[in-house]
Amino acid sequence: MKLSVDHDSAREKLQHAVKCVLKNTHTTCPEISEDIHFITLGSHLTYRYVLLTGVLSKATNPDIS
Repeated sequence: MKLSVDHDSAREKLQHAVKCVLKNTHTTCPEISEDIHFITLGSHLTYRYVLLTGVLSKATNPDIS
């Protein structure tokens, strides 16, 4: 089975997430907030992109592992 991500849906989810962050209306799961903070503020750009791509893909299509 070939899994894919609807790009329009992903774009909408990403735009919504950015709006929430800019308005400071987001919440972060306490169990992983330190890890997310470490990755997003770390010096290794690849991890940032992998995190963003993985989370966005899973949020858009839950069948993606």
